[in-house]
Amino acid sequence: MSFLVGLLLLLGMREEECFWSFTALLKTKQLAGLYQGTLPLLHLRLYQLDRLIELRLPKLFSHFKEEFVTPLLFASEWFSTLYCYGFALPTTLRIWDLFLLTGPTFLLKTALALLVCSQQALLALQFDEMMAYFKKIGCIVRCEELIDTALSITLTEKDLEELDKEYQSPYSASWIESHAQ
Repeated sequence: MSFLVGLLLLLGMREEECFWSFTALLKTKQLAGLYQGTLPLLHLRLYQLDRLIELRLPKLFSHFKEEFVTPLLFASEWFSTLYCYGFALPTTLRIWDLFLLTGPTFLLKTALALLVCSQQALLALQFDEMMAYFKKIGCIVRCEELIDTALSITLTEKDLEELDKEYQSPYSASWIESHAQ
């Protein structure tokens, strides 16, 4: 949360404006679950991203499995800070513009776009190297390439609703347990 508030302050808002803007952001963009108790929205987004990688980037998904890499290890930071941490300010602002314009789906499109843009590099790396790569991915992937790729990804609210239903099903319990530690 502090990264989001920090960005709002950096943009020149007074403290009270920042508070109310942050409150509105949590309510209108349904983000409160990223920060509540057991982080229910964060777990859902990580599940959705994991399934989207499996469905849309199968080679990368297999490589992640071989190296024991899960979205929890790299995307938690992306979602919980809304790309404020580890990304250049102009990139973060572009992501926020499109997120505020189009909605929460754009956050997942951005995560997928980062992986699409980095797929070849990631396929050549082992676990430790991947973790180092993810720490600086916001500086490696060019802003224009990231945004263009994210905008080209077809992902609808309906797609996310289907993944949400799948996540809520009893069959996903093993995924939730294995990724909650």
